[in-house]
Amino acid sequence: MKKLIICITLMFCALQIVAQEMPKVAGVEFGWPYSKCKRILDNKFNGCDDSYQSEKNMLEYRNISFADSFFDYVHFNFQSDGSTTYLSSIYFVSYYDLSDVESAKKQRDQLYKLYSEKYKYRWNGNDENGFKYYVLGYHPQNANNGLIVISTYKAKNKGGIMKYWTQVSYAGIDFVKPTDDI
Repeated sequence: MKKLIICITLMFCALQIVAQEMPKVAGVEFGWPYSKCKRILDNKFNGCDDSYQSEKNMLEYRNISFADSFFDYVHFNFQSDGSTTYLSSIYFVSYYDLSDVESAKKQRDQLYKLYSEKYKYRWNGNDENGFKYYVLGYHPQNANNGLIVISTYKAKNKGGIMKYWTQVSYAGIDFVKPTDDI
């Protein structure tokens, strides 16, 4: 009888882990496949038109409005195990000229205020350049980690021009492990 109770308890725990709800952002859920996300996100960010995507495991949309804010682009990144893709991380990004650092910080702080209405504040800090960042929510695979980081930082764009960036990052969720192949 004791073994039966232990077995049932272990099965219940396993089901709880498997059934854990993944976060949903912009109408798509972490873990969903590329094709399903593309259809929904094209409707949301591309005027219901089928978008052209230049990278295999990433959806990119430019000049979008989300969370009551303008973003220059958003990336939805996917992991692949060779046959299936899984939404694993999301980055909403705005960039600013070097003369406009206050606008970058203002957007960051407004986003923090809005996001903290839905997601639990976890901690904040300053990066190596003194820019503040905020961490909110709980990572579904490790509750010690945050789900969302809202930050402002200084970096070069792909053309080598220095900019200020405000970014909302939804932490990477691993669906494909490197050890799955070995």
